[in-house]
This record gives sequence, C-alpha cells and structure tokens, in this order.
Amino acid sequence: MTDTTPATARAMPRARRPKGVPGSTPGMRAAIYVRLSRETEESTSPERQRAACEALCTARGWQVIAVEEDIDVSGYSRGLDREDGKPILRTDGLPLVTRPPILDMDTWHALQDELKRRKGAGEQRRERTSLLRAVLYCGLCHSRMYTFTAKGKVRYRCIGRLKQRQRTGQQGTCYGPNVAAEHTEAHVTELFLEQFGKLPVVRMVERVGEDFRPQIRQAEEALSDLEKDRYERGLFKGEDGARRYADQYAKLEDRLASLKERQGNAKPAGVEAVPTGKTFGELWKDANTEGKRDLLLEAGAYVEVAPARGGGPRMDTSRLSVFFGDEGKLRRAKADGKDTAPVIDTMAEEVDGTLF
Repeated sequence: MTDTTPATARAMPRARRPKGVPGSTPGMRAAIYVRLSRETEESTSPERQRAACEALCTARGWQVIAVEEDIDVSGYSRGLDREDGKPILRTDGLPLVTRPPILDMDTWHALQDELKRRKGAGEQRRERTSLLRAVLYCGLCHSRMYTFTAKGKVRYRCIGRLKQRQRTGQQGTCYGPNVAAEHTEAHVTELFLEQFGKLPVVRMVERVGEDFRPQIRQAEEALSDLEKDRYERGLFKGEDGARRYADQYAKLEDRLASLKERQGNAKPAGVEAVPTGKTFGELWKDANTEGKRDLLLEAGAYVEVAPARGGGPRMDTSRLSVFFGDEGKLRRAKADGKDTAPVIDTMAEEVDGTLF
C-alpha cells in the first residue's frame, strides 16, 4: 500500500502521548496559536496572548515547537456568531474577504436599492394581478376596488361595505359601485400614455453613504494597545520581539493611513437620478400586466369612480376622476390611511413628474 502522507509530515515527530499520561506531564510538546481579539482588554494583544501561553508552557515544563500568529483577523463584534450574520473584521476594521466577492459593491448596493423599491409591492398578491388594483378607488367610501367576473365579463367593484360589516358588524352606507374593467383600463391607459408616454424615465436611486470613522477608531485603539504592550506592559522583549512589534505597528499605521484617505474621499449618502434610457411609452409597450401596474403606481396614478348616473351600453368615462404625480400619490396615501409626510418629503426630489 502506497503511503500518501507528505514527506514533511512523515519527518515530523509525532505529538501523541502514551495512553493515560496527563497533559501536565513535563516534556510535552506544544504549539501556540494567537490572534488579535477585541472581546476583552486583556486579550487584545497577540503579544500578551503569546507571553501568557509561553509562561504556561514553561510552568508545566512543555517544549514550544511552533508559534502561529494571526493578527489580520479581529472578532471585534461581540457575539459575532450569536448575532444570524456580522462580518469578521481585520485589524483595520474592514470586513475580512476570504474569497473574491460575487458582486462588486456598486452592484450590491444597486440590488439593495431595487429590492427596497419593490418591497411594498412585493407584499401584495402578485399572481393574476389586475391592471388597476391599488389604483382604482370608490368615490363614495374611498375603498380600493377589486375585480370580479359577471356574465363572463370582468368588472371592478367596491367592497367597502363588506369590509365595514366585517370590521364593525354594521352595514355601511356605500352600496358598492362597479365599472367594466375593459373600458376603464383602456381609458386610464390612454390618459397615462398621453401625459407620460414620451417622457424619459429617470429612477431616483438612494445611495448609501460611506463612513470609515468607526474603522479608524478601531485602528487607532489597536495602535494604542500595541504601544502599551511594549512600553507599559513590558512585552515584545528581545531582538525578535522588537521585530514583531515593528512589523505589527507598520501594518496598523499603513491601514490607518489608508482608512483616513478613504474617509477623505468617502461618498456621501443621498439620492441620485439614474436615466434608464427609455420613455414611459417604451417601458409600457414591453411590460406585462404587473409591470404596467407598477408603472402606474410609480407615476402616482389614482382613479376615483363616481356612482353611475344611468344605464348604458358603454362605460361613462365622466365617472372617472384620474390623477397622476404628486396629487395622485397624496390622494392614494390618504385613501389608504397612510402618513402623507413621506410623500410630501419626496416631492422636492421629483422634477417635471418624470422621476420615480
């Protein structure tokens, strides 16, 4: 049978001790591993860890055959494993990257922005969505209108009376107006494309600002601890200790200078207008029902349906009050019982109704 053990491993003496011999037996071989940890003040310095381990080995009569130091990783965040995801930090306070990232930071932030944008809509039912769901409201009770099928035709109707009876046990005053889906959707689509079809679409993207000040403080604290280790605690003794001290200090100084440079060029947080290169009409043409509905919502579409004035073969479009932009967003927020302050705050960030 061929021995596949590397030659260097076969040449090393085995550290196995006879069965029943306690670890405190003199003559044992020991390997020391130290790393930078900021969990407690006492364990901050690798040099203090090394000195403590060497003292223990000397007291027990063990022979130190290897010392491994890892000063580039810091478990600075308390309860790192217990708290579903905090990054391990290097000594400069930056996240440790053990392998090339799948996405660069700009792409990652863009993805988070898009997920945040879709969060509200994603909480609602998406399958088989109707074009005017969350856009069409009853003019009597201001409740949302939903689709139903009657005699093979799709219509929108108000169910505010049903909701009030379920909520309070009392019959509401709204009788539940309804309108034909086909003609209502066609009318709203026509008005939307007339007003927005040729306008360019510019998305307002919220950019996360960069702030390296916490990492700068951590690096400065690490430098201070290092100086105390040598000049106050008496560590880093001998020629080898002085070399280790100089190496660690130089690394921390370089990282601190790099962090300060990054802080000087840090990108501030804010909202950026990003052109999509398309018009509303082009996006509408290529979108499915869900995508068209999102375009309407993002453009502030809000439609109120007034009671019918009389029967007729076609939809009476005079029953429809259609609003877009800031006014539509405000009316929708009020109808849904939501705080209108966020809508008002974003108005200053919109220009000519083309940004969303």
